[in-house]
Amino acid sequence: PLLRKCIPPGAQQAEIPRAERTLFAALTAHYDALARRIYGTRVGDQLAEIQHTRCELLNVSLIYRTKRYYPSTPSAELQASLLPDGGRIPRRTWAQWIAAPDADAFLQLLADSPYRSYIGSGDYVFIEYAGNCIRYHLNRRYLCFAQDAPVAFTAYMTLSELEIRNITTIVEGVRYAVPSEEIQKLLIR
Repeated sequence: PLLRKCIPPGAQQAEIPRAERTLFAALTAHYDALARRIYGTRVGDQLAEIQHTRCELLNVSLIYRTKRYYPSTPSAELQASLLPDGGRIPRRTWAQWIAAPDADAFLQLLADSPYRSYIGSGDYVFIEYAGNCIRYHLNRRYLCFAQDAPVAFTAYMTLSELEIRNITTIVEGVRYAVPSEEIQKLLIR
């Protein structure tokens, strides 16, 4: 039933991007409800913040990539392709980001967002790197100050995922004879 919503009228198969968004939205909603039901409001809210930050950063990356590589994409189409967000970023800000005329204007608006304290102005070159740095700092903060095991464990697992990315970056850098200074610049810290 959930995937039937992803089949456009008159088509035989579901559109993969629409199916991905639909399934991710259902997973996020289920995760939030389950976390709040099992752990209560306070812990559930903290777990939801970790999950929703991930969604927001995926949306930021999508907007940037669309503005950079597909600048003629209509705003309505871009809006429809975003994942559901957690509400940390106001809807008005999302609308401004989506309405930005190009990638450079979007980056300028992003520099004035709540994420500005996590990364410097030079870190927007690789938008996924910037997003992973934000996730790193957020989860490191949760790991240090968490009072509940589910929050600490979720933060730890996210940091482990980012550490595996760092190890992969190092291995690939060594494999392709990239200077160590360049590899260090790509590590998520």
